[in-house]
Amino acid sequence: MNNKRSALLGRCDGLLLLGLALFMAWLVSGDAYWNYLHPRFMPLTTAAAAILAGLGLFALWRPPRPSLSRTLAFAVMLGLALFSLPPADPFGSATDRAAAEEEAVPEDEKGYVRINTGELYDVAENGEMGNFPGPGFAVRGFVRRDPALERLGCFGLYRVALYCCFADATAVGFAVRPADGVMPEDGTWVRVLGKLEPAPGGAALPQPEVPGIFYASTLSGYVFHADRVVPVPAPREAFMFEWRQAEPYAY
Repeated sequence: MNNKRSALLGRCDGLLLLGLALFMAWLVSGDAYWNYLHPRFMPLTTAAAAILAGLGLFALWRPPRPSLSRTLAFAVMLGLALFSLPPADPFGSATDRAAAEEEAVPEDEKGYVRINTGELYDVAENGEMGNFPGPGFAVRGFVRRDPALERLGCFGLYRVALYCCFADATAVGFAVRPADGVMPEDGTWVRVLGKLEPAPGGAALPQPEVPGIFYASTLSGYVFHADRVVPVPAPREAFMFEWRQAEPYAY
C-alpha cells in the first residue's frame, strides 16, 4: 500500500509538470504572451515547455521518490499560473489581430511617415531627421497632461516600451504642441501628425511622470509641432516591443 501511495504521489508530480508545460505551450501559441514577457523570449519558453513535458511524461512512467514539499511546490506554481489567466479569451488568431490593428490611411495623411515614439526618438537622437523631407510623421500614443508642459503650450505623448517584462517598462515620448492650442484629455489615445523640430535654443523640457510607470523619458531639446491631433482607440497591444531602422516602422 505504501508503494502504491508513493507511486501515486510521484505521478502527481508528473501531471503537475505536464500542466505547467501545457500552460507554457498555451502562452506561445496564443495572443497573451506579451502580458507576461517580451515576445523575444518565446523560443526560451517553448524549450522550457518541451523540457517540462518530457520530465512530466518520465515521472508518469517511472514515478520519482515521493516528496510532499515538492508536489506542493509544483501545485502552487500551476495554481498561480492558472490564476494569472486573463478573463477574456486570449486565443484570437494573429490574422484577426493584424486586421483589427491595421488602420486605413486617410487621403490627407498620405506622405506622413507612420512610426512609433521609440523609433522617432532614436531618429532624433541619431541626427537622422534630414532623411525625412516629407510633410512629417504620424505618431500615436497616450496623452499625459502636465502643468509644466502646458505652460509651454504642450502636452506629453507616450508609448510604453517593454524590454523584458513590466518591471522594466519605460514610457518614451515627446512634448507635442498642437497647432490650434487645444489640449486633448489626459489619458486618451491620439495620433499626431506633424514635424519634430528642435526647441528654441535647445531648451530643456520638463520631464513629467507617467502614473504606473517607473520611468518616463521625454525627448529633450525637441518639440513635436502637430498639424493635427486625431483621437484614436488604444491599440490591442499598447506596448512597444521592437524598434525598426527603416520603413515600414513598427507604428
